Amino acid sequence: MAADFGRDVMPILETNCLRCHSTAKSEGGLLVESHDDLLRGGDSGAPIVAGNPDESPFILQVEGRAKPKMPPKSDLAPEEIAVLRA
Repeated sequence: MAADFGRDVMPILETNCLRCHSTAKSEGGLLVESHDDLLRGGDSGAPIVAGNPDESPFILQVEGRAKPKMPPKSDLAPEEIAVLRA
């Protein structure tokens, strides 16, 4: 499945991530307001390893396989994680 960032990924980020990772509040220096922001990363480095979701800290965190789990107080639906992995 080829995910389109604007159509498929951004709505997930808007609902689950922007409250803590936007220009208004950039926890860990990470912004997720655009594709470039997400690739740039934050204080902990790049959250995405292009083409390799199993090595991407962002994916590992939303799956709960790396700390801190993101989002911290809720879980993404399996279909949302599938879109992010794609």
